[in-house]
Formats: sequence, structure tokens, C-alpha cells
Amino acid sequence: MVLLGVLSALASGFGAELPAGFPSIEYSIDGGSFQSAANGIGVPADAKQIGMKLGDLSPTSRDPLRNPKAMRFQYQWSGVDPGWRLRIGDMGLVVRFHNEAGNLIGQREFYARKESPGWDGTLEHSRPLRRREFVTVPKDVKWVSLLLTSAGPPDAIGTYVAGNINIYGYTSQGDLSRIFSSDSPSSSQETSQEEPEGWVRDGTNTSMARTARLDNLGRDTLAFCIVDNDPVAHAEWRLKPEAYVAVHPDEKLMIEWDEMFSIGLSDLTIVYYKCPPPGNYQFRLAVADAMGTLGAERSVPVTVFRPYWMQFWFWGGLALVLAVPSGLGIRAIIRSRVRRQLQLMEQQHLVERERLRIARNIHDDLGARLTHICLVGGRAEAEALSMEELRMGFHKVIDMTSDLVGSLYETVWSVNPENDHLDALLNHLTQMTQNMCEPASIACRIHVPEVPENHPIPSGIRHTISLTVKEALHNAIKHSEATEISARFTVDAPVLRIDIADNGQGFPVSGAERGHGLKNMHDRMEEIGGTARIESSPGKGTTIILEARILQNTP
Repeated sequence: MVLLGVLSALASGFGAELPAGFPSIEYSIDGGSFQSAANGIGVPADAKQIGMKLGDLSPTSRDPLRNPKAMRFQYQWSGVDPGWRLRIGDMGLVVRFHNEAGNLIGQREFYARKESPGWDGTLEHSRPLRRREFVTVPKDVKWVSLLLTSAGPPDAIGTYVAGNINIYGYTSQGDLSRIFSSDSPSSSQETSQEEPEGWVRDGTNTSMARTARLDNLGRDTLAFCIVDNDPVAHAEWRLKPEAYVAVHPDEKLMIEWDEMFSIGLSDLTIVYYKCPPPGNYQFRLAVADAMGTLGAERSVPVTVFRPYWMQFWFWGGLALVLAVPSGLGIRAIIRSRVRRQLQLMEQQHLVERERLRIARNIHDDLGARLTHICLVGGRAEAEALSMEELRMGFHKVIDMTSDLVGSLYETVWSVNPENDHLDALLNHLTQMTQNMCEPASIACRIHVPEVPENHPIPSGIRHTISLTVKEALHNAIKHSEATEISARFTVDAPVLRIDIADNGQGFPVSGAERGHGLKNMHDRMEEIGGTARIESSPGKGTTIILEARILQNTP
């Protein structure tokens, strides 16, 4: 057809070689300044982001005399993008609403983007799609008109074709009734530079709005075509006021039409990519005419360099460096294993010592107490005792049994692994101080600091500290004639310090350190690597200072 040749000539205008105005390619690394990619792109190994600036043609800078044909373009980073990436422009059909005076008061846009599924780059062979949309007439609307436009973004380039346009309303019975159909010129008119009845060209470049008869839209069907190849202008087909369609407010309308299209953009764009893995890539940029027919293509090599630790020279040098100390490393591993074995044997030895200590305590302390209870009970059974003597004997048995229960509790507490932390030890010593001072009617003051949660401490150290504190309290209660005893606990990792002070009669320290159980406290603290010191003078009370190293808390 004559018009199809005209449209093809209008849409094309470049060959396989790069035409004038072919979009430029620039790049930036991690937000730096853009530079030309004419000699390829080298990306450092530590780069995070790559920006690609495509095109330098904008509506304000385009010179129609030097570059009369605008080109839309698409791009692809091979190996990164799954396919060609198209820039999206808008063209389509608009339903416009007018009041009784004919003034425009609203509209609904039904735009098309990219390419229709049946588009093959030609008008005569592309397959149209039937489109159906519904609108509700707003209030104060008397007339409805139609507009076909390419006035999307200013740099929209492409072709939009629509035909068989029909508007349907609903009757009172709910049936559809056609109230508008696009008119066709006479059958003898193959193409027309004139405007079909009821329609008028509009826009800033009306020559881009044409008509054609296309068999793929139906025999003897007039198509409205807009071939927009000018990024600074647009074209439109619209109904004249005398062809407006009368409607009623709140009326529901159905609009149907056939359409096919290929739409893109030609303006400058900037896209950003996350830096891909090291390797060689190609960044491709291809241009197309208004019909979507691909033309020239440019390919720019992109090299993402490998980091130093992925280079062959690095691994060769690393092998040489590791060859010398490899023997030392093996020796260190063997020594570490031997050290772990020794630590395991030492731990087993400590476990055996702890078992032996528990057995000795049960035999010496609990066994002696049980034997004493049996002797007292046997004497009451064998001898004829008065009621008063029996009562005294029973009280004695009760006291010894209570002491036995307390001793058994301390033994169980010392071997329970759930108490192997500093917080449990301080709680136990606090409770023990209160329980020992209360029966003797001695006031007690206890100062306990905040300690880290679950600070580990071995059971042997716990038990030794508990016995030593108990003996210090026992000596103060029995010998000092004090009215107040204070216990102060201080933690300065890795040292635990305990001060047991009383306001009793005191005594001269020289020559008295071996009495009052003081030797036992020295010996016990030495067993765990600690110390026991005594500060006292007549009339000024006594202070016993215990210090022991505890394990530091580990994360």
C-alpha cells in the first residue's frame, strides 16, 4: 500500500552503521564521575556499584535540522540481564468526560506500553489485540469523547494503531446497546490525508497522525495510526464536538477496540548495576526506529578484575610462604594435643581428689555425728534414767540431728555442679552467716557486691571457702563476746576477698595465730592457693581477711 510505504519511510532513516546521533555510553564506578566507554570498561575488584549513562539526546538539546529522526534504544549487560531491557513510554486511548457546555471535566486513560504480543515490526503483518474496558460516567457529565494520543513522556517514540472502536451502554433491561462506532471513509478511499468524518488531527506535529485500511483489523476497517518519531512533539486523533456521544451520570459504559503498538523512549537515562562476579562481559546498546525495527548495535567490553586473592600469583606465593612454617605448624598441633591430654589427666586427678575429700568428710564428720547419736540413744536404753535426764538426752539427740542435717546439706551443696558459680557461693555464705548469728543473738551486717551472671568457680574452691568462713564465724561467736559481726565480700577479678569483722574484745595477734582454729583457716586457704590474715588488738575487735583466686568468666 502507498501509505504503508510512507509510514515505513517515516519510521526508518538509518542503516547498519552507527547513524548520526547514536546514543553515547558512559560509566561511573561507585558514584564517581561519568567517563566515556569508547575504549571499554575496567571495573576494580573492590567496586560495589556501576552506573551506565546511556544517550545524550534530550528534548531541550535536540537539533531537528542535524538529527531529524529520533531513535529509541534498548540495552543489555550480557551475563547479568536475562534479556534486552526496554525503556517504557506511553501511548493509547483516552475517554474524556464533558459537561453540558462541552467543557472537559475529567478523563480515563488506557495507555499501552512496550510492544503488543503480536507486533512484528510492520503494520500489515502485526496481529492486533481486542481490548475491553469499563467506565462509569461521573456526575455532571453530558457528553463523552475519545482521544488517541502519543503525548506520554516527552521523549516517547513509537507507533500506536487503533481501530474498530465501539462504545456500548446498558438498556433498562440490562442489555448492551452500541451508542458509538468509529466511522470509515468510502470504499474507494485507500488512504486519506483528509480527516474522517467526526474526527480531527491534533497535537504539536499533526503529520504523525494518519489513517490506513488494514486487513488484519478486518476487511474494509479504517485504522487510526500515530507514528511518533519526534521526541519534542506529539500527535493526536480526537472526536469533534459535534461527534460527542450523549450519556447520563452514573451510566456504566463498555469500550472495545483493536490495538497494536511498539513504544519506547529516546531520552538520556542512567541505570545502576550491582558489581557482578569477576569475569569478561559485553554491554550492548541497540537502537530502533518508531516501528520497533532494530538498527545499529554497539557492544562495549566490560572486564571485572579478580581480587588479588583470586590471582594465580597470589596462591603460588602463598604456597611458598606456607611451605617453610608447615613443619612448625605440625609440631605445634602435636604439642597442643599432648597438652590437652595432660589437662584431661589433671582434670581426672582433680576429680579423684574431690571424690576422696567428699568420702573423708562423710566418714569423719557425718560418721562421727551418727556414732555419737547412737551412743546417746544406747545409754538412754541401757540405764535407768529419770525423766529429766531422758528429756535432756532427747534434746541432745535433736540438736545433734539438726547439726547432722546441716552438715549433710553443706556436703550436697558443695558437690552439686549447678552451684559452680560465684553468685551461688555468695548466696550460700550470706545465708550461713545469718543462720549462725541469729541463734547467738548477734547482729550481722552483710555487704554483697553485684557479680557477673554465671561466673564459674570450681566446687573444691567453693567448699574450702565455705568451711573457712564457717570456722571464722564460729570463732567470732564463741570467743569474741561480740554484739555485731559484719561480712564484706569484694570481687576484684580474679581475686575474691572476704572480710569477717566483729566488735568483740579482740586479742594480741602475736603468739595467738595457732589457736582458736586459726591454723586450720591458714591451711585450708593455702590448699587452694589463697591466704588468711588476722587483724586484732585487745578491746578493738577482730578482722579475718580471706583471699582466693577464682576463675575469670569466659564468653
